[in-house]
Amino acid sequence: ALLKLKPEAEEREAAARARHAAIDGERGEAVAAPRRVMEELERDGQRLQTDAKAQELEAQKKQLQIEFEQVSQALAAKREELTALQQQRDLAVKGHRQQAEAIEQQLQELRPAKFHGVVTPRTETMTEG
Repeated sequence: ALLKLKPEAEEREAAARARHAAIDGERGEAVAAPRRVMEELERDGQRLQTDAKAQELEAQKKQLQIEFEQVSQALAAKREELTALQQQRDLAVKGHRQQAEAIEQQLQELRPAKFHGVVTPRTETMTEG
């Protein structure tokens, strides 16, 4: 019984190999054109120049990003320094204002109307005028 099946199996195997060979041939034809295009692109000098220029620009971009970060940090430091100086200025202005108010109060107390204990407004106008 196996001897009867052997020729049929060999025929099927030969048919399968033929189909595989046909498929491989079709695949080779379908891939050949794109493969040739890729090989041409790899040999193309202008493409290589473009790739080199792109890499150069990427390196320049990274350098500019590093410089930008450094400048941003320096700006932040200057901003903090300015804020600290403004706070010092505000404190100094406050101190000067308090001193001026204290001196003004002392001057008010030294005016003749208060110095002599005179309360009438008429005396105040006489001494200041």
